[in-house]
Amino acid sequence: MPSSASVSFERSGAASVDFGTDDKPLYFNAWSMQESVRGARSCCFRRIALTMFAPPPPCDPPRVFFGANQARIIDRDLECVEEGLRIFRDENYRNFVLYGQAAPNEAPALRLARAAAVRDALIHRGVDPSLIVMEEERAPDADGPASSVDPAFYRCVTIDFED
Repeated sequence: MPSSASVSFERSGAASVDFGTDDKPLYFNAWSMQESVRGARSCCFRRIALTMFAPPPPCDPPRVFFGANQARIIDRDLECVEEGLRIFRDENYRNFVLYGQAAPNEAPALRLARAAAVRDALIHRGVDPSLIVMEEERAPDADGPASSVDPAFYRCVTIDFED
């Protein structure tokens, strides 16, 4: 038996779906999926179509990234704040520890400003401010051994936890 089988649906305009050995779909045209789901409300194809786009992997450890020389959280990075909050509640941790970072070519004050932005987002979501600890984490020197790392890697706040 081949490693994947191609299955075509009889609905007009539907594209083929390739299934892997684990019976999970590998590819599907997004327009065809919407049309097919509308026309197949109760068949098993609806279940397949709705599970094709897996949720993004969790941030581990949760990191909130920032633009160059900025300490403002953008909407898509709030998902990592939510993930940190979920981990905190699910694992019954005692405190949040926010490690603010800045690239070597940015002002050191951005480290705590970024951590404060994440702290404010957590407080806005109902976290007691006394459970949040903020710390600075220094990036390596611009001439050091890690100088080949993209500076964007250091423009973040890592959300960690204490037992």
